[in-house]
Amino acid sequence: MALVQTWYSRVNVPYPDVTTTALVCKSNLWLRKAMLKGEVSTGTAGSSGAPPAGTYWTCAGSSDSATAGMDATDRWTSSFDGTKIVRASSGAHSWIVLQAPTALHSSLYLLIDYLSSSDATAQFWWSLTAFTGGTTSARPTSTTERHWYDGSTASTFETDTAASTTHNAHYSINSDGGFCWFSGRVGSAVIQNSWEVFKLVETKSGDSNAIIHHSDGASGGINYIAGSSSSWGGGSASTSGATMRNYNNTASANNAVSLLGYYCLNSTFTAQMGTINVLDSKWDVLPAYIYNNITSFKGIRGRIEDVHIIGTGAGNYSYDPSSASPERVNVNGMLMPMRAAMTL
Repeated sequence: MALVQTWYSRVNVPYPDVTTTALVCKSNLWLRKAMLKGEVSTGTAGSSGAPPAGTYWTCAGSSDSATAGMDATDRWTSSFDGTKIVRASSGAHSWIVLQAPTALHSSLYLLIDYLSSSDATAQFWWSLTAFTGGTTSARPTSTTERHWYDGSTASTFETDTAASTTHNAHYSINSDGGFCWFSGRVGSAVIQNSWEVFKLVETKSGDSNAIIHHSDGASGGINYIAGSSSSWGGGSASTSGATMRNYNNTASANNAVSLLGYYCLNSTFTAQMGTINVLDSKWDVLPAYIYNNITSFKGIRGRIEDVHIIGTGAGNYSYDPSSASPERVNVNGMLMPMRAAMTL
């Protein structure tokens, strides 16, 4: 099943500094920012080449713990400098606000706030209106902000902090600015951290600018616009007070969303998905429809274009159609766009 959009991939991007566990974590955060802004030139580019203008996210403001402002200045800098990414449990610390391309959403902002008691955790916030304010000791805020995970606590973004060993990041971004991002320690043979944002297609009339995002570290979930999480497999929504955006852009707690293919398949069909189809000797795949399980909003809300659910027997981290000419990679039963082979 061919990709609909053009995806621009870059794989095997080494963390810029892994001499200490703190720098491993800072490298992870910097690479997330640098990937979205188009500042990464290391690693191997995929077969689609370089993304066109307008693909990348832009910086709306930042803090490096010494100076701060919502002034479109990237104080985390375009080349890695660990002294610019400062963690603190209180007081002066680093944060950055990124704005999505309008092709992805008419008004979507992401805030990474390194206010945490652990190097491997940070706070991630979404907003549908601009963040304002912000100092070296306090992040900017927005009236429509929603936390990525649960409540307002810091969430794990790096699950393997081993120093003095190679860690790689890998990503694909499309012309809308939607992306999937993976990372892990080389030799672990697994993706240890993932981060995805997609624009939904086939949405309902009240769901314009619908965005789905997912992350997997110590915590993970698939969230509609921003907020309450449920698992890729259709688990129940978080009860921690996190909220998501429903169809009319009001905050509503525990609006569970799930991937329809996992949520409602009966056991017989699920078992069949675990074997190669005898008719064409290929793995079956299903479209990734998003289903809302709350009574007030029950029903299909849209589909993640170029992402599919694949049979459970397919090899994890295997490529479609092949590692020699990849278009997508199987990540725990989800075929994700990836135009180059990753070294895990």
